[in-house]
Amino acid sequence: MAETLVYNPYAFTMHDNPYDTYRRLRDEAPAYWNPDLRFWALSRFDDVLEAFRNHETYSSAGGVALEGRRPIDKTNPRFHEIIEMDPPEHTVMRGLVSRVFTVRRVAQMEDEIRRIVNHCIDTVIESGHADLMADVAGCFPMDVISAVLGIPECDRDMLRECADRGLVREDGTMEIPQEGVEAILEVLAYFTEDLERRRAGEVPGGGLVSDLLESEVDGRALTEQELLGFCLLFVLPDSRRRPRWWAAPSSCCRAIPASGPLWWPTRPWSPRRWRRSSASTAPPSTCTAPSPATSRCTANGCGRETRCCC
Repeated sequence: MAETLVYNPYAFTMHDNPYDTYRRLRDEAPAYWNPDLRFWALSRFDDVLEAFRNHETYSSAGGVALEGRRPIDKTNPRFHEIIEMDPPEHTVMRGLVSRVFTVRRVAQMEDEIRRIVNHCIDTVIESGHADLMADVAGCFPMDVISAVLGIPECDRDMLRECADRGLVREDGTMEIPQEGVEAILEVLAYFTEDLERRRAGEVPGGGLVSDLLESEVDGRALTEQELLGFCLLFVLPDSRRRPRWWAAPSSCCRAIPASGPLWWPTRPWSPRRWRRSSASTAPPSTCTAPSPATSRCTANGCGRETRCCC
């Protein structure tokens, strides 16, 4: 007799080997209901693709994490993230960031990125030993993001440590532990103060945060909540996701992002051979596919009754 199908995205065992459960979801329960955590999960590609395209039915406005669900018409009073917006608001806000991350702008950062990477490597060489996650994958991506934001080097270690604590969860439960709550509040407090210092001209170097301070949407400046939302969006998810990308670039895996009420499998991915001496020859999936142990959860609320083709 087959074991009862249970999908709990907060269970540590789920992250150790999620793919058997993914397969069973697609085969046995393509529209899966978890009565304990009270969410639906879609697992077949066509269903999820349709859900992504239909933002009027599947809205991101009620939060994108199960632990942060709220009524669709209620915004977060502390910060407003772009990933919790639907079109057309999302389209406008995404355009702000797209204008910053142009090919020319990224090319101008090449020397700074090389300096950050070389510093990580030099530190490893000087110590005589290396822990890939702690010494390279954990610090390099977040330091690059901090450079993009314009965060002073003296604050980057502290910010990375807070971001890591902000993503701590207990096995099997979706509640944010007190340690995580305190860390998130520390990050919010840091950026609240940072924005004030930038307005006063006390932070040299500019960066994306300064660019957003000077940006306008429909003839108005971004609100404090919108600015904080951008800052948290870059710092909190990236502190865990990007290190895993870099820690497992050569793994042959099925890149399957996941979500709370929405779950979608992408196409199988197989890395091509590439020269170890040049990251520019690596397959694009090296920089975009999550590692085998990673699940990405996104919760979308249903704005109206719907029916899946399951």
